Amino acid sequence: MGIVQGFRDANRIRKIVTVFTKYGFGHFFEDLKLHSYLPYMGRQRFADKILTMKQSDSVRLRKAFEELGPTFVKLGQLLSLRPDLINEEYCKEFRKLRDDIASFSFDKVKEIIKKDLKQEFNEIFTSFKEIPIASASIGQVHEAILKNGERVAVKVQRPDIKEMIRDDIDIMYHLEELFSAHSEKLKNINLKEIIREFERYTKEELDYTVEGRHISRFYRNFKDDFAVRVPKVYWDYSSKRVLTMSFIEGMKIGEIKGQFDRGKIAKTIVNSFFKQVFEFGFFHADPHPANILVLRSDRIAFLDFGIVGKLDEETRENLTDLFIALIRKDMEGIVNGFASIGIISREVDNHEFREDLIDYLGEYYDRRLEDINPGRLLYSVMNLGVKYGAKIPVDLVLLSKGMITAEGLGRELDPKFNLIEESRPYVEHLIKKRISPLKLFKGTLLDLLNLRKDFSKLPKHTSEILERLKEGQLKLQLEHKDVAELEREVGRSSNKIVLGVITAALIIGSGLVLNSGRANLIAYFGFFMASILLVILLYSGIRNKKVMV
Repeated sequence: MGIVQGFRDANRIRKIVTVFTKYGFGHFFEDLKLHSYLPYMGRQRFADKILTMKQSDSVRLRKAFEELGPTFVKLGQLLSLRPDLINEEYCKEFRKLRDDIASFSFDKVKEIIKKDLKQEFNEIFTSFKEIPIASASIGQVHEAILKNGERVAVKVQRPDIKEMIRDDIDIMYHLEELFSAHSEKLKNINLKEIIREFERYTKEELDYTVEGRHISRFYRNFKDDFAVRVPKVYWDYSSKRVLTMSFIEGMKIGEIKGQFDRGKIAKTIVNSFFKQVFEFGFFHADPHPANILVLRSDRIAFLDFGIVGKLDEETRENLTDLFIALIRKDMEGIVNGFASIGIISREVDNHEFREDLIDYLGEYYDRRLEDINPGRLLYSVMNLGVKYGAKIPVDLVLLSKGMITAEGLGRELDPKFNLIEESRPYVEHLIKKRISPLKLFKGTLLDLLNLRKDFSKLPKHTSEILERLKEGQLKLQLEHKDVAELEREVGRSSNKIVLGVITAALIIGSGLVLNSGRANLIAYFGFFMASILLVILLYSGIRNKKVMV
């Protein structure tokens, strides 16, 4: 197997070197002595080939990736989302990469389904269309009908694609080591980081259960939203290489005509994207036209959930603050917003970057609100951060890409569409939600619990600091019983604070319920519990005073 694998790798390296040389990049292999992989007629000075080419480097590299097949096409598609790894010119060109490819045989489809689902083909489907409705580099999609009569879309992975991509990645690592050791031309590009990111990305994409989990999460999030449909995953008929989903029939955005309200569809797409980002913290990172269908009643459906972004609650709160500052054109708030979401990191000269950021934002300050595109602004500020060496979180890069794509779709559907204006009611809704009594109570309670946790750690940390001071020959004495007493006092104080907040919440909540005229019994019960807690607090305070005396 080692000899066979070595032979395959040598052939693949020969193919890679030949294709890159064909498109004028052979000079990168010259220092590595890899020109021996070329046919004899191809062994000429690599640099001479570049002079005969009129196309830009980015165009020629994109064409080379297309010719090298699925692995390199996927690599280019990933890089198109990562302006923090490559410059904008290459990002734009790589967005043109399409992985449309000839379909594989129906016999192979049946073989994979039978092997992975461990059932006979006819035991699962009553009908199955042999010609796929879509075919890409990783797999292809067929329309079928299950035994229970439900119409489904079945995504089947290409045979041996996993091994092929794995071998290509191994070769990439090998070439990266050679470039790092012998080539000065690529020293400013972190090839190893790019390959690692690509390896992680493809590992997830080659496991259809990962995409299935993404779809199921979106399905739960939008199950009560009439305007948005998401396929349902049939887990009994899905595996790592087979993904069975409910079939959604609709039209592509470029095909819709007068029977649809284009303005309404644009708003639905953008509002659903805001909902994904700000409410769920889990968003479709590639909402381009091919991944969205338009249904009857101006509804939409999302498809292809291979690339998603995730945002924690703190980041979502900070993004809300940033949007509020954008709407108000609050310069200091905008700068602080970009800092809070992680673009200004420890690796960056904070003061200098802030000054450049303020200068950069000056041109936006004088623009009309409708001329500001938050996605492009975020994208541009991230590029500025990259120049300062900032490590931009991947999910923020995906957010800016998704926002730009959603805004572009909105303008394609409705030339008068404006993203910042559409975001205004949504941001106002988030502000109201943020200051609601229930939200404030939950936030305060959580802060108090965290505060108590921090206080409980204080004695231990104090002891550690004192021990270190002692080792530094600084004489300081403190009896452990004092530390223990401090810990007990902190615990008692924290308990009182928590009881006080709960008592206040019960009184306020019961008052609101009583004022509504409904559920009076619940309101009186709340007042009763608040009274008990109040008595406990008063008794505890009196008792502590006696102890102190």
